[in-house]
Amino acid sequence: MAISVPLMVDWGAIKEESMQDEELRNIRGDLMKNMSSHPGYSLEGERLLHQGRFVMPRTSIHIPHLMHEFHGCAVGGHSGIQKTYRRSTAELYWKGMNKDVEEMVTRCEVCQRNKYMTMAPEGYYNL
Repeated sequence: MAISVPLMVDWGAIKEESMQDEELRNIRGDLMKNMSSHPGYSLEGERLLHQGRFVMPRTSIHIPHLMHEFHGCAVGGHSGIQKTYRRSTAELYWKGMNKDVEEMVTRCEVCQRNKYMTMAPEGYYNL
């Protein structure tokens, strides 16, 4: 399994964070005892996967950088919430991911300046 994000990401540090996170450590320990203890989760060597995607701790300091890469880099092209979410969920997973992506995209200054609203304004025009 390969993760296709820029090489600027320190995967060793992310792996270390994952090993130190108590919740992920408990899931990993439960899976070592019983592989069906957490549906959707699996172990591949030392890596914890959720439905084939690399699991990151919810509190990882690398999440904002990764979300920026999936949304704002040349490949991301400042896509909307759904495209950014689909692009990132193809390879990564953390609890609350959808909410984090939505918040990041709605706060993106480039998107707010350059994207238009697809809904008609409320009031007189909505007859």
